[in-house]
Amino acid sequence: MSDTPMASRAPKRALAQLIFDTFALEEVQAHFHIGVDTDARQRLCDFTKAQLLELIHSTPAGQEAFRELESRYPLTGTVTFYVVLVSTRRALQDVVDRVSHLAELERNGGEFYDERRAVRAVYVASAGTYTSRPDVFEIPLNYERRFEYMVGDPTADTYGQQAVLYLLQHAYVWLVEGGEYGIVCGPDYVAVRPILELLGRQLGVRANLLNFDEQTIVNLAEGALPKSATFSGFGEVDDAAIDAKTITLYDPQLSDRRGYRSLVDNSARHQTAGFYADHPGLMVGGLGISSRFGRIWTPRRLTKTQLLTLALDVIERTRAEFARQRADSPSVWVEHFYHVQVKVEGRELTAQSRRAFDVLLTAYVRACGDEHHQANLGSQAQITAIIEHQEVLQLQVGFELECANCGRVLGRCPACDSALQAELHDGDVAPVCLRCGPLGIGGDALACTCGEVVPVPDAVSALWMFPEPPLLAAIRVFLEEINEPFPDLTFYVDGNLLTAVPLLQPRRAERIALEDLRSWRVVAHLHQRGHIGDTRRRKFIHILNLAREKCDVNHCHPTREDCRRCLQRDIGLAEINSGRICLARVMGLAINQQFDGIHHGHEDADVIFGDFEQHSGRETRVGIHLKSRTTPRAQGLGRSVDCIKGLYTQVCYSVYQVARGYLDLDTIGISVPNTLMCDVLASLQQAVNSQGLSFLTVDEADWLKILDSVIEHLSFAAGDD
Repeated sequence: MSDTPMASRAPKRALAQLIFDTFALEEVQAHFHIGVDTDARQRLCDFTKAQLLELIHSTPAGQEAFRELESRYPLTGTVTFYVVLVSTRRALQDVVDRVSHLAELERNGGEFYDERRAVRAVYVASAGTYTSRPDVFEIPLNYERRFEYMVGDPTADTYGQQAVLYLLQHAYVWLVEGGEYGIVCGPDYVAVRPILELLGRQLGVRANLLNFDEQTIVNLAEGALPKSATFSGFGEVDDAAIDAKTITLYDPQLSDRRGYRSLVDNSARHQTAGFYADHPGLMVGGLGISSRFGRIWTPRRLTKTQLLTLALDVIERTRAEFARQRADSPSVWVEHFYHVQVKVEGRELTAQSRRAFDVLLTAYVRACGDEHHQANLGSQAQITAIIEHQEVLQLQVGFELECANCGRVLGRCPACDSALQAELHDGDVAPVCLRCGPLGIGGDALACTCGEVVPVPDAVSALWMFPEPPLLAAIRVFLEEINEPFPDLTFYVDGNLLTAVPLLQPRRAERIALEDLRSWRVVAHLHQRGHIGDTRRRKFIHILNLAREKCDVNHCHPTREDCRRCLQRDIGLAEINSGRICLARVMGLAINQQFDGIHHGHEDADVIFGDFEQHSGRETRVGIHLKSRTTPRAQGLGRSVDCIKGLYTQVCYSVYQVARGYLDLDTIGISVPNTLMCDVLASLQQAVNSQGLSFLTVDEADWLKILDSVIEHLSFAAGDD
C-alpha cells in the first residue's frame, strides 16, 4: 500500500499548476494516459486530488514543491475571518516574544475548557512571523474542535451509539503594528471566543468582536456585484407584498431586480448580510459579509497572500467607515461595539440593560462633540428603557418641580415628604414614593412641600438624571476599550436634554468632618468630646430613635408657621429628651443657629449654613441632607435601605443643581444617626467630588457628640449641675 499523503489544503487548480511547473508535459501525459491531441491542463481537472498527489510525491522535486505550495494555503477549508477591535495590547515586540515562548510550550501553553464545550483547547501552533507586509504580525493557532456522531460501522462494538472525536483545526491572527483593528482568520465561530480569550490572557492583547451596520456592508462591498442579500425588518412592516421579518434574495443580476431595489429603499428594512462577486479585494471568487460579529467569508481556497490582501482591504474600509460614522452617526457608531463588555460595579450589562446604556452613551458622545455640549437623549421608548434599568445602570432618576414660591425643587411625596423616584407603571413613567407607592401625574398635579400645587404636563418633561460614579467609570472604561479618549466630562439630564459638564477636582479637601469647621469647634467643642459613656450613650440613642428629620407637630408635617413659632421659643431639656424636636433644630442648637424643619427657600438641602474651615480660615458654604435614625444593621446601612435610596436621590440632585449653576455650595453633606457602609460613603463622596465639592458626613458617633453638646448647653442655661 502506498504511503503517499492523500489530502491537501491546496485547491485542485493549484495542484494542477504545480504539476505543469514541475514535470515535463510528456511525463504528465504518460502518467495520466492523456492523448497528445487532448488539452492536458483541462484534462487534469477530471482527476481526483489523490491521483494528482500521487504524481507530485513520486519525485523529491515534486515533494519539495508540494511543501512550498501547502505553506501558501494555511487553512483546510474555505475562508472565514472576523474583523476585531484591538483595544489594548503590549508593545508588538513583547507579543512576538510571548508567542515564541508559548510555541515552545506547545499544547501546554494553551487555554483549556470543559470537555463538553465545542472547543476544548486552543494554543499557539508555532512561533509567529511577520508576513509579506512587514507591519503585520501573524500568530498561527491550533484548536481542538469537538464533533459528535453515531457509529455506523456494523462490525464495531459501539455500533449505533453516540461517539465523540476531536479534530485539530488551524487558525491565524493578524495584528497590524500600531493599528486598532486585527483579523481572526479561519475558525468556526465557536472557536472565536476561546481564541480571543487566549489573546487576552496569554498575550496581553485584548480584542473584541464587532458588528457591521448596513452602510458598512455597502462600503465593504463597494465595487462588487451583489448576488444575494438578506434583509431584516424591525417593528411594523407596511409592505403587504413581503410580510416576513427576514428575507433573502438571490439572482445573478440582483442589483437590477425591482424586489431588491424596493428592499434597499425601504427604511423599515436593513440589510444584514450579502454575497458579492468580482470584489476588488479578491483575485478570484466571491465574498460574503454578515453584519453580526463582523464576519467575512469566501468559498474559494485562497493563498495566504491573497487572504492578507483581502483582510487589509477590509480593515481599511472598516476604519474609514467607522470614523465617518463617529462624526455623523454616533448611534450607529456605538452599535458596532455591542460585543465590547460593559460592567457597572462588577455587574455585566446584557440585552435590554445594555441597550439602555448604549442610548445614554450615544447622547453623551453627541454632547461631548456639540458646541454647547448638549444632545437629545432619545425617543420616549428609549427614555422608558433607561428608567426601567436605572438601578443596574447606577443612574439617579427623579422629578423636578417648578414651584411658584420656591423655584426649582426636588419632587417630593406630598404625604411623607420622601424624594420621589421615577419608575415604570403599566409601561408609563410615573413618580413613585418608596413609602406611599405610585403617585398620579399627567392630568393630575404634584404638590411642593410648601403646599403649592405644581402642574406637570407629562412625566418626561419633569425628569432629571445624574450618573453615579460606577456608571461614569463604566463609560470611561468602555471608551478606553474602543480606543476613544475619555473627555473628562460627566453629564446630567433635564427632561430629554443631556448636557455634558466638566469633571472637576475638589477645590478643597475631598472629605471633611464637622470638627473641621470653626463653629463646630468654637461653639460646640465637638473636637474635645471624647468617649461617651454607656449610660449617656443609651440615653442619647433613645433620643435619636425618637427624633425625626421633621417633627410631627399636629400629627403631620410642620407648616411654615409651625416652624416660625418653634424658632421663636426656647427649647428645654425636656423637649430634647422627649425627641419631639426635629434633627435640624437640634443641630442648630449645637452651634447657636436657627435651623428649621421645613427650610422653605432652600429645598436643595435640609440644612444650609456658612462657616469657616478651621485650618485654612476660608469661608465655606455647607448643605447637609438629614435622615431620621432607622433600624441599625450589623455592617451598617447599605443601598437596599429605603432612607439610603432617598439620600442618594437628594445628594445627586444637589450635585445636579451645582452642575447646572443653580446652587452655590462648597460642601455637600449627609446626616444619618446610624453607621453607614463604607461603599455607600465612598460612592456618595465620588458623586459630590465630581463637581469639585467637599463631602461631609454626620453619622451616629457625630450625633452622640452633638447631643452631648446640646444637653450640656441647655443644662448650663437652666442652672443644672
